[in-house]
Amino acid sequence: MFVAGCGKFFEGTADQMYKALVEKLGALPDSTRVYCGHEYTVSNLKYAATVEPNNGAIVAKMSWAEVHLYFLSRAARNSVGTFQKMREKNEPTVPSTIAEEKTYNPPRPSRKKRPTTRFSE
Repeated sequence: MFVAGCGKFFEGTADQMYKALVEKLGALPDSTRVYCGHEYTVSNLKYAATVEPNNGAIVAKMSWAEVHLYFLSRAARNSVGTFQKMREKNEPTVPSTIAEEKTYNPPRPSRKKRPTTRFSE
C-alpha cells in the first residue's frame, strides 16, 4: 500500500491484492501508521480524484499538505503549496494511517464490494 493507492502488482492476482488490502491491512487498527517505501502520494491523489471526484477526503488530504509543508520547512513559509511542492523540496508526505486510507485510497481497505474494473488486472 502507498498513500492514496496500492501501486501496480507484478505478481499475484487482482483478487490476491484485494484480499491483502481489505482482509489484512483493513483489519489493522485505524491508528496504524502507513510508512510506505516510495513517494507516489501526488500521482496517487490525482488518480484518486478521477476515480472519486466528489470525495472530500481527497481534497482534504491535498489541503493537509499545505499546512504540513508550512510547519515542516521554514523556507516554505513564503510559498505554502501542495504535495508536489513538498516533493520538490524533498519533504515527506508520509505517514498516513489506516483510518485515513479508508477514506481516500481508491482500492481502500474499507471496501466491502469487489473493486470495479478500474482496479482489475
